[in-house]
Amino acid sequence: MKKGSMVILLLAAFFVGCGGEDSASRSTQRDDDPYAVLDSYGVWMDVAGLGQVWQPTGLPADWRPFTDGQWIWTDRGWMWDSNEPFGWVVYHYGNWTREDPFGWVWVPSSSWSPAQVQWYSGDQFVGWAPAPPRQRMLTPIFDSGFDNVWVVVPTQNFTQSNVGKARGSSIPVRPGTRRTSDGNRAPSAEVITRVTGAPVRLMKLDKENVPAGHQTLVKPTLRQADDAPVVPAAPPIPPISTRPAPLPIAPAVVAPAVPVTKTETTQRSQPGSRKTPSAAKSPSSRNKKDDPKVEKPKEQPLTPVKPATPEKKVD
Repeated sequence: MKKGSMVILLLAAFFVGCGGEDSASRSTQRDDDPYAVLDSYGVWMDVAGLGQVWQPTGLPADWRPFTDGQWIWTDRGWMWDSNEPFGWVVYHYGNWTREDPFGWVWVPSSSWSPAQVQWYSGDQFVGWAPAPPRQRMLTPIFDSGFDNVWVVVPTQNFTQSNVGKARGSSIPVRPGTRRTSDGNRAPSAEVITRVTGAPVRLMKLDKENVPAGHQTLVKPTLRQADDAPVVPAAPPIPPISTRPAPLPIAPAVVAPAVPVTKTETTQRSQPGSRKTPSAAKSPSSRNKKDDPKVEKPKEQPLTPVKPATPEKKVD
């Protein structure tokens, strides 16, 4: 009995030792992983076709990337300045994709960018979506269900802090106009300042090297240089709902019809008569015609004219 108990204890000690060794090995591997800094903000999982991906935890169910932050105009284009503690990694490295049934997951990669997004911009709205990995396709912005992937805001709200609060579920296109936009082209600073009426200052983008495992990650930092150009402000374009109504069009002026006298009507009805307008009779002439005291000229009788006799020819 004692001998059997000893064997069980030895076997248990052996398996515990092996498990401890595997755990220590996994811990060492995570320490060498440059993205181990994300461990305290989310979980890692394996997804078919993508491999190992990361997903943040402790966030609302309707959370999506590139909403909690602000767009900053830099010497390398528009940069996403995130308010989230893990944002300096997952919005500048790797790619995001929406996977059922997990939701939004991040696929790591080693390339750095000011913002890993696809753009669509117009005169009334700006839209962006996380750039997917090469194994996935991006839903076009004008397709149904685009609001599950794209973030669309009015242009006048593009540079506000926490811009995700201005997100809408439809594209604000003026009625009666075509849906024309610049595909995968970020809005220019000139367009933003023209629409918002506020100046846009160019910020200098610096990179801070952060040791991460056996690699070094880049953490973006911003500074305002004295020689940085400022896009001057322009009069803002009011929203469509607040624009004044167009001025009414004045009705066309139609000239009154000219009355036609009885004499003119008679002349027009006679064939071969000259169509000359008769002058309007003055009141004095009408009075003389109707006054019986005024003598009327006597009509002279017509004398008949005898037809000429033809001359006789003499032989």
